[in-house]
Amino acid sequence: MLELPAGTEEAALRAARRQGLALDGLAAYPHPDSAMPRREGLVIGYGTPSEHAFGAALDALCLALPDR
Repeated sequence: MLELPAGTEEAALRAARRQGLALDGLAAYPHPDSAMPRREGLVIGYGTPSEHAFGAALDALCLALPDR
């Protein structure tokens, strides 16, 4: 899970899709009884790309992240 600044999750997910990445947003996994404030982020699977593709996948992820 990669936490994102408030208000950036949807844009980061759209940018990730444009980069060819299939990620979920943290907003898709709320616990219905939680009193904690909702957080935004990306749920990243680490087992999908083969070793030779991992660097390119990481580069694509970095391009999808919001500027700070």
